[in-house]
Amino acid sequence: GIHPHDAKDMTAETITELKKLTQNEKVVAIGETGLDFHYNFSPQKDQRRAFAQQLKIAAELNLPVIIHCREAFNDTMDILEQYGLGVKRAVFHCFSGSGEQAKIVLDKGFYISFTGVVTFRNAEKTRAAAGIVPLDRLMLETDCPYMSPEPCRKQKINEPALMIHTAARLAELKG
Repeated sequence: GIHPHDAKDMTAETITELKKLTQNEKVVAIGETGLDFHYNFSPQKDQRRAFAQQLKIAAELNLPVIIHCREAFNDTMDILEQYGLGVKRAVFHCFSGSGEQAKIVLDKGFYISFTGVVTFRNAEKTRAAAGIVPLDRLMLETDCPYMSPEPCRKQKINEPALMIHTAARLAELKG
């Protein structure tokens, strides 16, 4: 997929190449795609266009979508409603939304993935969201080399071996 940071560089040729790549049997999803209004490395209109086009491809091919959504939840959901009606499976990657937002995602039948962010002291909102996600819809990820969990956040680049901290925090939340 085309990450939202790179959406400004997406052309018709990029879409053609993406469609061609989906013919490889090893391709199991479209993504990471979505919206990131935190940094706006690509203009928001380009991000919206790229996300919509990739949703159409995923729907045509019945592929799941890995969704990046940062500070753009309402826009992400609006585009999913408009262009992603055929998308039956999706993962909201590196989820940092609220419990209310998690409920909206879950009501669509999608999965939610959490990173080391759930271990951060200031991530109460994310922990509250994680608390309501059923185990059969909850995923963990590293998002390496970013999002190192506490207690390693300041001293270490994230790596799979640190996942134990994220898993332990989620286990505490789930009881």
